[in-house]
Order: sequence, then C-alpha cells, then structure tokens
Amino acid sequence: MSLLAIARTGPGRAAETADGAHTLIESSGRRGIPLKIVDWWWDSSVRAGEGEADPDESGGAASDPGTRFPYLLIAIGLVVTALAGATAWRWHSRRAVRDPPGDDDDLSTGDRHLEAVHGAVVGTIDAMLARYYLMTENYDAAFTAAQRVDLSLMSVYPFTTSDSNPLWNLWYNSGNAFQMRAEEAFRDEAEAGDERIDYWTEEADIEGANGPLDHILRYQERTASFPFYLPDEMRLIMAEVHARRGELERARELVNEVRTPCTSPLDEPVACLPPLEASDVPTQDALLDEILRQRRYELYLTGLRWSDLKRFGEPVKYAFVQVPRSECDRNANVPAELCVTR
Repeated sequence: MSLLAIARTGPGRAAETADGAHTLIESSGRRGIPLKIVDWWWDSSVRAGEGEADPDESGGAASDPGTRFPYLLIAIGLVVTALAGATAWRWHSRRAVRDPPGDDDDLSTGDRHLEAVHGAVVGTIDAMLARYYLMTENYDAAFTAAQRVDLSLMSVYPFTTSDSNPLWNLWYNSGNAFQMRAEEAFRDEAEAGDERIDYWTEEADIEGANGPLDHILRYQERTASFPFYLPDEMRLIMAEVHARRGELERARELVNEVRTPCTSPLDEPVACLPPLEASDVPTQDALLDEILRQRRYELYLTGLRWSDLKRFGEPVKYAFVQVPRSECDRNANVPAELCVTR
C-alpha cells in the first residue's frame, strides 16, 4: 500500500478498487473524524486534477499538482495526530490499570492544584493528609503535611437550617426522653484546671447513681459549624513524630504550645495548663502518653479516639454494641465476647 493509501485509511482497512483507487472501508471512534476529512480533501484534489471537480467548488486551485501537495501534508498530519492521541490514551489506560492510585492520591493531587488558589482549602487538604498518614503510621509524611498547615486559620463546615448539623441532630434533637451525655471519666480523669472540660461539656440538671451527669456542650444550635480540623491537632501530630524520632525536647515544646494558651482568636478549646518541664516527661514513653492524653481532651468529639487507642496499642475497655451472631459466624476473627449470645 502506498503512503497515499496509508494517509487516507490510517488505522482502518483499505481496499483497492478496479481502477486502482484506494477507498476507506472502515474506521472507528474519534479516529474516523480526521480520516473522513482526509478522504474529502484528497478526493476533491484528485477529482480536480482529473478535471472532474466543479471549478466553482474547487476554484481551480486543486487542479494544480503543486497545490495538492500541501493537502497531502495536512492529511498525513491529521492522521499522525489521531494515531498519536489514540496511542497515548491506550498507554495511559493500561498504566492506570497496572499502577492504581494510592489512597492519598486524590488529596495530594488536589493539594497541588489548589496551592495557589485558596489557602484555607489547601490547609484543610494538608490537615487531612497529615491525619491519614498518622493513622497509617507514615510519620515522616504526616509531619511534612502537618507542617504545611497555617495554624492561624481554622477550616469549618458551615451548616444552615436546611442542611442541618448531624451532630446537633444526634445529641440535641433526640427528644426529652433521650439525651447523649459525656462519659464521666472524661471529666474525672482530666488534669486539674483543664479548661477544655468546660469547652466541651457542661453539668446537666440530672443526678446519676454516681453523681451529676454532663451534657455535651458543643454544637447545641442547629446551624453550629463543625471544624474539619483543629490547629492544635497539627501541633500534636508534629509533637508525636518528634517524640517517636527521639527528639524529646522539641516534642515537649510543641505539647506546651497546646497546654499553655488561655485564650485564642479562634473558636477552639484552650487548656490553660502550666507548661511541662523536662523532668515531668523524662522518657519517650512518658512523652507519648502525654501526647495521647492531650489528643483525648483537645480532639474530643472528632471521632479520632478509637484510632488513637489502636495506634498506641491501648486496650479498648468497653464494647457498647454487640456484633450480630450472623456476622460472628461468618468471621472467626471477631472476639467471642463481642458477639451476641445465641
């Protein structure tokens, strides 16, 4: 087949007619569009050269062999472009199958795309990356992401009356007969003077068997905004990474940045506690225990406590909801004490 035939048919099949002219038998997808254009251009020029084209349509230009050559170059260029595009798409598709994206690809890609657009949005993405990497124990990556977050900002999700806050619905819109309360140990095990207790909870006018109960104070209003992250979470992430690296002094400094503030321009909890001295947390284990304690009181209601306990190897003391027996029968790894008895 001649170069002319290749230019006309491209990836489709070509057949030679009785008069020796090549005709396009088939082409498919987007490649068919440029090939039809090529076919039309070439047929017009050939007919004009043979005296078959209408002079009004061709303008007499295509009848000159010298003017047909640019048409051929354009045709070849269109076919090559179409083939290159199709090849690149097939290569990309095969590569995507061979190398599926990681769990954090969406966040890290979005971070790069938004970097020059909205600082608060980028901070939220970096905070989510830092949290994800911490949970997966990729501590170096967690530190890098947390370090990028602007701690003078706080990103919140604004709720409206038509888009109600699910936490408000869960804890305060449950009717008079059923109210969610804070765990008694949350107050009992807190360090004396920790002002975050009164940020998160308040005493309820209900007396329990062991004393007064606490209401959850946050998100009482239907339109209460919920923070995507708290700035001190990033400080505690960096402190934990420093501690795990053995950099205890820098870790203690970051913990004190969480403990000591008594006010904040942001709507965030402040502990207003005295700073820790080196003698208070002399070992790596002691400092990690303090970081876990600070995460408990700083990140209350954020849903991170369970993953923290798992990550630190702490035992889970209570199982409040038993696993259905049918689920336990299908999964032998479920502890028997968590299963509903027959």
